[in-house]
Amino acid sequence: WVRTNAEMSPAATRATCTLTAAAEHHLALLGARRTSLSARAIDRIIKVARTLADLGDHDQIEKEDIMVAASFRVLDCEPTVDPRSFTAAPQARASPA
Repeated sequence: WVRTNAEMSPAATRATCTLTAAAEHHLALLGARRTSLSARAIDRIIKVARTLADLGDHDQIEKEDIMVAASFRVLDCEPTVDPRSFTAAPQARASPA
């Protein structure tokens, strides 16, 4: 018994999450462009896209669902640049004379 899309096994994901042709094509492009995407990452994108399709009341996962789900993957990654390096260092205060 699976209660949420996140609980689906990879086999269940492939069996129940149908993608439109445009969504399949976009997912293939993502895989080609982002060579660091593992099979597990692609399964996660599909599961999140399935949730988005459910919320949008779609029977199939559409290209837009894949695009939004893939954009969430960026939030899972560690930043490559420390944002603190863009802020000015605190300036020392002059001591009162």
